[in-house]
Amino acid sequence: MLSTLWKSPTIMTWGSISARLLNIFLVLPLVITTFSEEVIAVWLLFITITSFLLVFDFGFSPNFMRYIAYAMGGASVSDIQNFSGENKINVRQYENWDSVKTILSTMRYVYNIIALITFLFLILVGTLALLKPVSISESPTIIWFAWAIIIFTSTLAIKTSYFSIYLQGVNKIALLRRWEICTSLGTTASSIVILL
Repeated sequence: MLSTLWKSPTIMTWGSISARLLNIFLVLPLVITTFSEEVIAVWLLFITITSFLLVFDFGFSPNFMRYIAYAMGGASVSDIQNFSGENKINVRQYENWDSVKTILSTMRYVYNIIALITFLFLILVGTLALLKPVSISESPTIIWFAWAIIIFTSTLAIKTSYFSIYLQGVNKIALLRRWEICTSLGTTASSIVILL
């Protein structure tokens, strides 16, 4: 039974969502009780800006997941390019790894461009949004250092997000969600330790 739960994409997705919610229920109260109003405002602005970055995907991820799934069913790149709702894709009984490689190459290119757009957005818009809250805070140097880390890690996360898209396209959802659980729990634990 434990093995079935461990391999279940549904259970692992619930676990991933629960692990991410822990960050809200455990870290946010600590932030509110530990810091001044100015620092709390900056913290919430950080969360808002990083949450907004999901918009930069522009809907590419579901399409790429579908293309990889088609390729795993044996479809060629030309089959995928010519696909419309009226015609059918020639699906074979084996994976078309050449198509998967082509799709991955395209994904890498697209997500490099999205990462560049994300970086520019964070540098320009994010920094402008932070100017006023940081100017009235007690420790602006630490906040700017934290902002630099957020810019770097957010850009890297967008740039490498095609790996998770690939895992979902090849139906390794449970594996991906288990890693999300681990990273979310690690993030929550490290945030709590730093705050305490």
